[in-house]
Amino acid sequence: MDILRQARSHLSQDLQLKALIDRVELDYQWRPEQQGDVYFRLLRAISGQQVSVKAAEAIHQRFLNLFEDQYPHAQQVLEMDAATLRSAGLSRQKVAYVQ
Repeated sequence: MDILRQARSHLSQDLQLKALIDRVELDYQWRPEQQGDVYFRLLRAISGQQVSVKAAEAIHQRFLNLFEDQYPHAQQVLEMDAATLRSAGLSRQKVAYVQ
């Protein structure tokens, strides 16, 4: 069981927290190798701003799919045209932020 599932299980022992946890969707696609990658986490936070959890995950995955190895290397992001980044679901403002 991964760490997010363990945390959910542990915290769900409290009935008040369990009621809240049951209403919130957690991202179980956590990647340990990217946990310490501040750049990657910043890009994920930008792509998920002001949208639902499901929409944020879909946009972020489409964003990652733009890159051959599923990782948005800074130079590749800078060189990518705005229309391509927008095709992943990023707003004009978010494209400006990530570039």
